Amino acid sequence: MEADPVRHLSVADYLASQIGGGVRQEFIGNEAFPLDAGGAVHDRIRQCLFVSLQARLLSGAYHVRCADTLVRIDVGTETVFYYPDVVVADQLIGAPEPFLRQPKLIIEIFSRATEVTDCRGKKIFYVRVPSLDELVFVAEHRREVRVLRRASGWRNETFSSPDALVEFQSVRQVMTLAQIYEGVA
Repeated sequence: MEADPVRHLSVADYLASQIGGGVRQEFIGNEAFPLDAGGAVHDRIRQCLFVSLQARLLSGAYHVRCADTLVRIDVGTETVFYYPDVVVADQLIGAPEPFLRQPKLIIEIFSRATEVTDCRGKKIFYVRVPSLDELVFVAEHRREVRVLRRASGWRNETFSSPDALVEFQSVRQVMTLAQIYEGVA
């Protein structure tokens, strides 16, 4: 996310800009911020996570979305919208709302440049989503996955060994670190 906001918007104007196919932006404090597009490594990690979770959850009650799904977070009078890299919910997107309110699992892939924004700034809002059971941060510049769970008070559990098993308890799935980083040098 860029440091400078693009413009001051109402929630309705922001949603209209996103549904209309404009530049993807995240929304905090009535300001829209351009979304960092990431690069090839970011895309590859996202693809590995999405494909693996999608294959395992396809016939179940959960829906896996990848990078194109808005999550709405209401905290007091403030409304925030983020585009997580991967999100799992038991809710379909569409009418009456073009966003998720009740994600179960959110995965953010961060770079050196976005680590503070993703792992600290977004965490502040994500942990306030009542339906969220797990929040996962995946580094693109080193092999490291951080899993935070509501059940453990959002305590950080870090995985960095190549044979580590990363458990997504909220959706009863397990991936190795090697699977998450498959095809990444």
